[in-house]
Amino acid sequence: MAHTDLFTEYTTIAILPVLTGQARLRALARLWGLVYAGNMAGAALFAVLLAMLGPALGVVEREPLEKLARGFLAAPWDVMLLSAVLAGWLMGLLSWLVAAAQETISQIVFIWLVTGLIGLAHLHHSITSTLDVLAAMLMGADIPAGALLGMVAIATLGNALGGLVFAALIRFSLVLGRSEGSRVTRER
Repeated sequence: MAHTDLFTEYTTIAILPVLTGQARLRALARLWGLVYAGNMAGAALFAVLLAMLGPALGVVEREPLEKLARGFLAAPWDVMLLSAVLAGWLMGLLSWLVAAAQETISQIVFIWLVTGLIGLAHLHHSITSTLDVLAAMLMGADIPAGALLGMVAIATLGNALGGLVFAALIRFSLVLGRSEGSRVTRER
């Protein structure tokens, strides 16, 4: 909508040209790497600002943020992975809904609904969960860097898998729709 580049969005949209043979896997990997690095840099910058300004403005306290961060980190790896797959699938769905929406207000509603669901359900998202945990760490929470890195790796894998599954389902439905259309045309 605002011409942003979201990693979880690109796991869905950018894979389609590769699946149809219009782009190479190497170009996709480069795109994913650039978008992911940019998203992580943005999350880190926002975490620094949140840790500095949040308490000073009285809008963020360390204890609730630390509780949220520890909740993300406490999940077993398999739960974390499935949570991240669901978040990635939802972000893939969101990218299609925003692209299909005709009006800006519809796009905003879709964004609020899907991202709100991810947040309210505390699903693991490679960027937003990283931001939450990193901000808590910067505010003094005693969280080992290894725990953050492990969560980031699992969430990234799960988000990518969720987005890829969504893209594969879209691709499969498009191929199935074309073959059904061809069959109907031949039967006439």
